[in-house]
Amino acid sequence: MDSLQTLNQVGSPGLSLTSTTINFGGPSLGNAASCRCGSAGGGFPGMPSLGGPSALMPGAGVSPLGGMDSMSQMMLQTQTMMNQTLLQLMSLMMQLMTNQGGSSASGSGASSAVSSPSGGSSSGAASSSGGFGAGGGAPGMPAGTATGKKLADIARAEATNGDSNGGLCYRDVSRSLAKIGITATGASAYMAADQLAKNPKVKEVKVAQSDLPKLPAGAIVVWNKGAGHEHGHISISTGDGKEASDLMRNQITNYGTSFRVFMPQ
Repeated sequence: MDSLQTLNQVGSPGLSLTSTTINFGGPSLGNAASCRCGSAGGGFPGMPSLGGPSALMPGAGVSPLGGMDSMSQMMLQTQTMMNQTLLQLMSLMMQLMTNQGGSSASGSGASSAVSSPSGGSSSGAASSSGGFGAGGGAPGMPAGTATGKKLADIARAEATNGDSNGGLCYRDVSRSLAKIGITATGASAYMAADQLAKNPKVKEVKVAQSDLPKLPAGAIVVWNKGAGHEHGHISISTGDGKEASDLMRNQITNYGTSFRVFMPQ
C-alpha cells in the first residue's frame, strides 16, 4: 500500500506500523482501528470511515492529529473570544468611570456658580459688613438681619469718631443701641445681658467661643464680670471678624469670663 505499507490485523501479536504517515485524500483504509478521541463512527476529515474493532491494543492505532488540531483551534477561538470580551468590558468600565468623573466635576462647577437674584454669581458675594448681609451668615452662625447690619454701621461710626481712648465700651455701645430703639442702662457693661434677654427686639443665641469672630454684623456680645474685670465688656460685631465698642478691634474671644450673644431682629 502507498499510505500504510504494513498494517497487521488488530489484536495480532507483534502488531507494528512500518509507516505512520497519513496522506489525506488517499485510498480507503480497511480493517483499521477507530480513534477513541473521535465521535462514534468518526475518522479524519476528508477520509472515509475507519472500520475494524472499536478498541485499540496498546501501541496500536492511528494518531488522531486531525481531531487534536480541530480541538486546539476551538480552544484558541474560545480563548480569543474571551480575551476580546474582557477587553470590551475593561474599555466600558474605563468609559463609565471617565463619564462619572466628568459629571462630578461639571456638577461641582455648576454649584459654585449659582446665580443670585440680581443676575450675578453668588460666589464671592459679600456685604459691606464682612460678607454677612441680611439673611446671611457663616455655617452654624445665626442669620444676619437688616437691623443687625444697620446697628453694625452705627457702632462702627461710634467707635471711630475719636471721642474715646478706651474704657468706655458700655457708653458707646449704649449710644449705638439707642439709635435702633434698644435701651441699655447701668454703670457696668455686664448689666446689659439681663436687660437684652428681656427685650423682644433681640434674640439670645448660642455660639461657641471659638466661633465669635464669625458672628454676623450686629451681633451683641456681653462678657460677664470676673477677676480683674469688674465691669465686664460689651461690643457689637461688624461681621468681618472685628468688634465695635468705644474702639475698633479684633473680636475678643479670651476675655476670661462667660459671655452671652444677642442678635437684633
